[in-house]
Amino acid sequence: VTLQEAAIKILLNNNCNLHLGCRVVEVTESGGRPVVVMSDNLSIPVDCIIFCTGRSPESSLKSLHLDRAGISWTTDGVTVNSYLRSKTARHVYASGDCASAIASSDRRSIHAGWTGFSAVRNALLPWFLRSPAVHQFVPKVTYTDPEMAMAGMSVAECVRRFGTEGYDSFLVPEAGSDRADVESSERNTDANFVELRAEKISGRILGATACGPAAAEIINEVCLALVNKISVREMARTLHSYPSHGYLLYRISMALATQKISGLLAGCGTFGRFLAAQMRVLARISTFFKFKWLPWKRRALQKLFLWQSQGSSNAIVLQKDTSRPTLLSFLDVYKNETLCNQIVSGANNSAGTLHGQSDFVAWLDALPK
Repeated sequence: VTLQEAAIKILLNNNCNLHLGCRVVEVTESGGRPVVVMSDNLSIPVDCIIFCTGRSPESSLKSLHLDRAGISWTTDGVTVNSYLRSKTARHVYASGDCASAIASSDRRSIHAGWTGFSAVRNALLPWFLRSPAVHQFVPKVTYTDPEMAMAGMSVAECVRRFGTEGYDSFLVPEAGSDRADVESSERNTDANFVELRAEKISGRILGATACGPAAAEIINEVCLALVNKISVREMARTLHSYPSHGYLLYRISMALATQKISGLLAGCGTFGRFLAAQMRVLARISTFFKFKWLPWKRRALQKLFLWQSQGSSNAIVLQKDTSRPTLLSFLDVYKNETLCNQIVSGANNSAGTLHGQSDFVAWLDALPK
């Protein structure tokens, strides 16, 4: 939701009008101009219409007639294994957007270069020197102004794996920082932030989201931490120049590392680090026997975590007027008892118009018993 909120703020800062909670049902013409008809019966005359449909390798692969060569493929690309080798024609390798092993969300230019190198390496080297070619941590950057970036596990993925209580998340807005104060006369800072997610017991960094003029560079540092399984304690011990854009990441790491006694002890010499390590071991053992050692408890937790992750990835739009909509995840609404009861009962919300009530109620009804 944080990146969606940032995108809304960026668009509003550029004098865009947003129509949320509705969809396009028809395109007509009036006076020689196209008119977009929305599901709420609003008609909007426009100069041009842009369709953002994404990319697909289907048309290109279809033109190659790969079936004649015995190469299996689908709309996701050539059917390959994790080594990028075709499952039906073992002398053929595929990479980039045309390889089925590459998730659609990871099909980025940098990953295409990585898989291209890996495909050539695996094709030329003997089997004992080959290795899986799909990179686990692909930086996802949208080069808007300001940039929006993300790497590692999203909030929904963290909740799906650890539940809402199994990981820590900390968000720091850029507004109010010294760097933002210095540059506030040159650019808007109200949409900019850095959010870091870490596993609760170990402190291992799981993922991050950022919006700002240097979001791509911040995410590059996060990817380094992800690949090398760095914890927030190690990140906090790494001095960052001040007042750089990356200093926000340092502030978040310090806050996450020192919010528990074990994190404070980790900065108190060799013996302190030893005590902190023992505390983490005991915490992990306690969690295992409390929740996970019985099969039915594990199954119940998995259902609950799946329900929570669905709630964290879907949002309700609260719109006071046409200029300042607010996004709230289903999970955040569920934690707000007053707002939750208003939506379930269908009561009018004096704060504004709500979009997505029916989806929220359906999600609420699916709460595991």
